[in-house]
Amino acid sequence: MNPAALIDVHTHFFPGQLLEALEGRSEPPYLYREDGRTFVRFGPGRQYPLTEAMGSVDAKLAEMDRAGIHGSVLSVNMPGVDGLGDMAVSTASVVNDGLRAAASRDPARLAWMAVAPMERPEAVAEELHRCASLGASGVMIGSNVVGRPLDLDTDAGLFEAAHDLGLAIMVHPAFPLAGEAVAEYQLTSILGFLFDTTTATLRLVLAGMFDRYPDLKFVVSHVGGLLPFIVGRIDYLSTQRPGGTGRLSVAPSEHLRKLYVDAVCLWPPALRLGVEFFGADHVMFGSDHPYWPMADGVATLAEAALPPADQELVAHGTASALMNLGEPRLRTEAGLI
Repeated sequence: MNPAALIDVHTHFFPGQLLEALEGRSEPPYLYREDGRTFVRFGPGRQYPLTEAMGSVDAKLAEMDRAGIHGSVLSVNMPGVDGLGDMAVSTASVVNDGLRAAASRDPARLAWMAVAPMERPEAVAEELHRCASLGASGVMIGSNVVGRPLDLDTDAGLFEAAHDLGLAIMVHPAFPLAGEAVAEYQLTSILGFLFDTTTATLRLVLAGMFDRYPDLKFVVSHVGGLLPFIVGRIDYLSTQRPGGTGRLSVAPSEHLRKLYVDAVCLWPPALRLGVEFFGADHVMFGSDHPYWPMADGVATLAEAALPPADQELVAHGTASALMNLGEPRLRTEAGLI
């Protein structure tokens, strides 16, 4: 593998504009400080620390250099602008401007995914059109909207705009709908996040997402959550009761294979299964930095020992095509992208 060709589609950045929006709030999402560190509280009892690499372009690029990653698509981690209510629309606008400014520091190596004001569905399409005109490579959304499941009708503006613009939608875990059941033993991160993205995606697919939006570029983080591991159960059990296949007239797996996924898993066999089910042309390298070390994601891809053609697609080819990362962005000196 040529490490200079790696594109990381799952790496987080926290613009100062979002820090300003969360400052002084007392309900999630909000900031708090403890022992000289700043934390983002995004749900009951759930928080994460802000690190230098999340808010500094120079620190992010330095981490990429150490790991051998050429390009990154920056995205805001949970909660994005969810939970801000009436402030969500205006905050999304300034945060997206901040993401664009961060990526513009080194456009040969950095791109960005927009945040969407999902609490105000009527405003999403306009913001996506604006961000597409500014060069966004996609939009990242949560697996639920402050406790509301994603819905093809309620969120029609998101899906229609992304479909018409050819803009990738990446679904990322939000605070899980089953939050109480996974509150202990770090189960929110271990299991709850995967369950939430899996449930959100399967609901949308069974509701006919790809029938309604046939060219939609829908990306599921963490190798598709639980989907590639339970596809046999999905195809079999969905046919055992009326309505189990939703609006689909074919096996659900036929639509599930239209999904794109990132390679974040830290377990080479899981990555190989993802490539086997979705196809290498639907899998993209990701690190989930700064929560997981970039170098560990690189090692997972290397240890998966994929065939050279598949490895090249996962490393950079799929992302380059899906997210329009050609010249002048995320370009390698070797001309691989």
